[in-house]
Amino acid sequence: MKKDTIGEFVKTDLKQFPKKYPILYNNEKIGNIVVNFELPQKIAGRKSITNSFDILTKPLEILLIEFFYHLEIELPLFVEKLQFEFELINKFWHEMRNIEKTVLSSSPFDLILSTYFFEDPEKEMSTLNRFLFFYEDEIFNLIKSEGPKVLANQAVQMIIKNWIKAKDTASIGKLSEELKKLSDEKEGMPRKVGRPTKELTKEGVRKVYYYILTRLQLMKKHKDWNYLDSWESKRLIDKKKKSKDDKSKEIIDWWLYLKDYNFTWRYEIHADENLREDFNKFEWRPSHMTIKVIAKLFDTSDQKIKDILFPRKK
Repeated sequence: MKKDTIGEFVKTDLKQFPKKYPILYNNEKIGNIVVNFELPQKIAGRKSITNSFDILTKPLEILLIEFFYHLEIELPLFVEKLQFEFELINKFWHEMRNIEKTVLSSSPFDLILSTYFFEDPEKEMSTLNRFLFFYEDEIFNLIKSEGPKVLANQAVQMIIKNWIKAKDTASIGKLSEELKKLSDEKEGMPRKVGRPTKELTKEGVRKVYYYILTRLQLMKKHKDWNYLDSWESKRLIDKKKKSKDDKSKEIIDWWLYLKDYNFTWRYEIHADENLREDFNKFEWRPSHMTIKVIAKLFDTSDQKIKDILFPRKK
């Protein structure tokens, strides 16, 4: 395989699969959840990096890297959720067995409701979900005893969704109260109300200024909104090729962080019609455009940013 293919580009990331996650019962391992990921050959063989793309789209290999990064964070949480629900099933086994009797003796109307609960007549509910469906009040008891992670359960989410649809203010209010009680029990974690303020320090603003300035200089030089994307992507490829496997992940993590930041400040230009129109003329001075963008980022005036960057001598 040529080294300019997507397959070679994400080779290091694919090495992490298959991933194995143990499932325990009474502190005894009873099995593993195994997650694999295979890259289709028609995609693996494609040439890497498109030359340019719009701010709202990304090349496929970049999306793949972000997808691997997302999986790395989310998969352990998903397994933790399954393990927690498995423990709940064990804990409430007798109560859930009684639900089976309740279902058998239910009216046809209740059976229809339970069948269509997940908006898929072919999908059967698990014992835990059926238990929560027929005994909604147990949600509040579980929040008290098990904490807010109960809200990750699919049945609980669907019940809350139904409360919202039905405008069931009593149930929603009760849920809010239980969550507030949990929050109040935690010390040293004051709740903030409203939009958080953004601190404008001289050091912070200067770092942002020089970071954006360098990139705006490149974009003006090439008179191309998309040039920054291919420039950043090529830098990533070069660093990955020169790095050892143990450094590759660190490079990707840092690059993804900067990639998200690039989207953040560029979106300020993209979202403001006047600023976007001015930008597309490419007649601006990079320093002036940088100040305008930072002012938008921090929701303040151009003059305040100038005063921080270039304070007047007294």
